[in-house]
Amino acid sequence: MKYDDYVAAAQAAAALFEKGELAQALARFESLATSDISAIDKARMLNNVAIVLDRLGRAPDALRAYDRAIALEWPLSRGESIERKAVFLADKGDAVAALVLYEDLVTRSYATEDDKHRYQARIAALKQR
Repeated sequence: MKYDDYVAAAQAAAALFEKGELAQALARFESLATSDISAIDKARMLNNVAIVLDRLGRAPDALRAYDRAIALEWPLSRGESIERKAVFLADKGDAVAALVLYEDLVTRSYATEDDKHRYQARIAALKQR
C-alpha cells in the first residue's frame, strides 16, 4: 500500500470512529490490519480494532485483538500493544492481570528508561488498589 493511501485510510477510519460510526470504523481498521502495511502499523490498527470492539461492548473480542497485535509486535521487541492491553485490563477492573503484564514489561531489555519509569509507576498504582 502506498504511504498516502495508508494515511488516508487510517484517517478515514479514525474520522468514522469520532463520528460514532463504529461498525464502519471497525471494518476499516480491520481491513488495514490485514493489508500489506508493516507489522507495527498492523499492530496499531489492531489496537484501534480493540478500542472499537470495546466501545461496541465486545470486551472478549477486544482482548483477542490486543493479543493479535502483541503477536505482531513480539518478534520486533515492541511493547506498545502489551501496555495497551494492560491499560484495558486495569480499566476493566482486572488489576491482577494488568499487573502481570506491567511486571513483565519492566524486565524487557528493549524497555527504555522512560518506559520502565512509566511501568513502575503503573505497577505501584495497581498495587495500591
